[in-house]
Amino acid sequence: MKRSHLGTWFVAAALSLLTVSIPAHAADWGFTATPYMWATGIGVDAQLDGREVVSKDIPVSDLLEDLSTIFQMRLELTYGAFGLAADGFDVSLESEKNGVALPGNAGTADLDNNGGMTIVDVAGTFDPAADRSGFGLLAGTRILNQRATVDAILEPAPGIEVAQRYETHETLVDGLIGARFRHRLWRGLGVQMQADASTGGTDYTWSVAPSLTYAFGPVGRYGVEAGYRRMQIDFQDDGGLDTQMTLSGAVLGFRLSF
Repeated sequence: MKRSHLGTWFVAAALSLLTVSIPAHAADWGFTATPYMWATGIGVDAQLDGREVVSKDIPVSDLLEDLSTIFQMRLELTYGAFGLAADGFDVSLESEKNGVALPGNAGTADLDNNGGMTIVDVAGTFDPAADRSGFGLLAGTRILNQRATVDAILEPAPGIEVAQRYETHETLVDGLIGARFRHRLWRGLGVQMQADASTGGTDYTWSVAPSLTYAFGPVGRYGVEAGYRRMQIDFQDDGGLDTQMTLSGAVLGFRLSF
């Protein structure tokens, strides 16, 4: 199957969920909003013609020092067995470095770096039992946006300054499919797990997110989620350069249900 048709195939899979009959007792509306914090570190690995050229891990503590803005939110609207879910993750970073030595003794540079990443998942969901427990399915799309700007003041020799700007901006769209499992352990305490995979704009991307949940308040309207999420993004080869990015870390969220 050609990549250009993958997005259409996954969207069709999401729409096909609507062809399954809804249990007669389950036609109730529901809405949840979950702001969360994903304390993710970043790992970057790159190979050129099978030879490793980059292998770097950036811990979350270093990222927090350069943090400019952050937004992380999950929303889900359900009607009986069916639903629509959206997960948005956006982070922007800023940093400044002065007196950076240029390769080949070509002088120094003052660098002002701005960059960020946005990941948005939008999917149709299907819960066969229509009770928000057990196994469920999801299918839709994943959008990844990477952006970076570097403003540099180059000083090739004392008293000589040259201003340069370097920019990159890329948006990748994948088809997404996945499954999730939710189970109540005792009173308000429960476990949940989501695993998904996507492809199209990226060569292959997958993520897994197990967590513990605790619901409280009238009919469990409020909830706290604590767990872990790992996402691996394999970018398509570019002239023999194979790049992989890994995001992983603890997740803490607060859920509000209506």
